Amino acid sequence: MTTLAGGPVDLVFDSAPPGVMPELLTTVTDPVHVVTVTDFAALTNLGVRSTDMTMRYDVLGEYAELAAQGSFTIPIAATYPWRTGVSRWP
Repeated sequence: MTTLAGGPVDLVFDSAPPGVMPELLTTVTDPVHVVTVTDFAALTNLGVRSTDMTMRYDVLGEYAELAAQGSFTIPIAATYPWRTGVSRWP
């Protein structure tokens, strides 16, 4: 993966199914540069970070039904330009 990026990357946002974390960790210089929303075991085992969001599995059925009806929307509060070559990591 670092070949595609031209070297180590600044940050990784992981939304892939659990199991790909070892490969993702090869793309960063420190595990804290990975934020996951799916691999919760990696939080304690590998030192990555989470978004600290609460997962609401109880509403998935309702949301799936709304999406099937074409009635599910997610408001977008803001958009940000994609900037390459700029690191904002503290």
